[in-house]
Amino acid sequence: MCFEYIRPEKVSVLRADTIAIAHNNLDFRGRGDFFCQMTTGLFEQLLRQPESEMLDFKSSQYRFIRATDIEKSELLKDILAFSNVARQADAYILIGVEEVKGNRGIVRGVNDHLNDSDLQQFVCSKTNRPPVFSYSAFEIHGLSCGVIRISVQKRPIFLLKDFGKLKANAVYLRRGSSTDEANPDEIAQMNAAELDSGKPLLEIIVEPRIVPHINCKCLELQMWINNRGKATADDVVVVLQKQPIGVFGIGYGSCSQTTSGHPGNALKLNAPLNPGDRAFLCSTDLGQVEGSFVATFEPVEFGVKILARNQVAFDVGLTFTKTELFAGKTKTATRR
Repeated sequence: MCFEYIRPEKVSVLRADTIAIAHNNLDFRGRGDFFCQMTTGLFEQLLRQPESEMLDFKSSQYRFIRATDIEKSELLKDILAFSNVARQADAYILIGVEEVKGNRGIVRGVNDHLNDSDLQQFVCSKTNRPPVFSYSAFEIHGLSCGVIRISVQKRPIFLLKDFGKLKANAVYLRRGSSTDEANPDEIAQMNAAELDSGKPLLEIIVEPRIVPHINCKCLELQMWINNRGKATADDVVVVLQKQPIGVFGIGYGSCSQTTSGHPGNALKLNAPLNPGDRAFLCSTDLGQVEGSFVATFEPVEFGVKILARNQVAFDVGLTFTKTELFAGKTKTATRR
C-alpha cells in the first residue's frame, strides 16, 4: 500500500474517560450481508425527515400480543406496503416517535418491544414470498424505540389468504405517507422490474478500525465497495469527492488511480466486481489513540461518486460522529 501524507490539521488529543475504545468489537459480517445498522446519527437524520415511501412514524407500539386479526393486520399491511415500493435503500418504521408536520419528530419511546422471530414467523407464513425485514429495539435520548427496517427486495409481495382487513392477492403499496392498493399498471411495473433485476447493486462500506503500530495505535477508516446485485460490475471507478483529513492510503492490490472527468481522487478497480464480492479501495489514518487518550475530530464525512459501464453515475454520502468512530460503527451507503 502506498501512502500520501495529508496534514491532519483538525486532529488534537485530549482525555475522554467517557468513551470506550473498541479494539475488537467490529461487526465484520459475511459476504453478501452488508446491511446498514441503526445508529444515533441515522436515527437523528430520520427524525428530521417527513413521512414518505421510505419512512413512517408510529407514536405507539403495534398491537400484536393477544391482539385480534384486525389489529395484527395493521402491522402486516405496513410491512407489505413498504416492501412493494421501488427504492434503492432501506425503508424504516420508527415506533415510539410522534410525527410533527414540518418539524423534527418527537421521541416518545415505547414500554414494550415485539419479538423479531415471532414477527418473521407471523408475516412470512402468510405471503407469496418472505419479505426481508427486521425488528430491533434502539435507545436514544434515554428512551427505547422500535425500529422496523424493510430491505430492498423482489416485488410484488402479497397475501395468499384473507387476513383481518387485508385481502388475498391484493398488492398493498406505500404512496407518499399513506398506504393503498397497487393498480394493474403498478403491478405490471413490479413484474417487469423483477425480470430486469439481474444488475449490479454497488455499495460503499466504511469500517473504523483501531490499528496497532510499533509505538502507538491509530484510528483508521477503511473504505470498500461491495456488489450486492445479481450481475458483474465492469469498469468500476470510485471518485472520492469529499474525504477526511489524514494519512491517505490506496489499495493498489485491488485498484489504481485514474482520471474520471469529475473532481476528486478517482480509483479504478483492477478487475470486474462479481456478485457477492467486495474490493478494498483506500484507508485514511485519522490520528493516534493512546491508552485513555483519544483523538478528537469534527464529524467525519465522505462524499463518493460511483461510475460503472452501462450504468448511470450516482452519488453516496456517509457521516460519522466521534462516538460512532470509537464504537467501531460500520456504515454502508447505496444509491440515493
